[in-house]
Amino acid sequence: MKFQNIGFIGGGRICRIFLTALKNKGFSMRDISVYDCSRQACETIKTNFPEIKIESNLNDVATSNFVILAIHPPGNDGNS
Repeated sequence: MKFQNIGFIGGGRICRIFLTALKNKGFSMRDISVYDCSRQACETIKTNFPEIKIESNLNDVATSNFVILAIHPPGNDGNS
């Protein structure tokens, strides 16, 4: 199955792990967009993957052909 584009909701550690794997497999980073409410997370993504589109509107990512929800469950910040 081939996707025209992939959207990530959440731009933290989980997202970066997926993006690294996709890049290592030769997937076009221009076909990926990321949304995160954290400016710092978006800046980190843009620094490490400059070809990726950072979206400021959640709907722009949510309408991708394939959407990956890359966030921690509520109440779990991953530090416990």
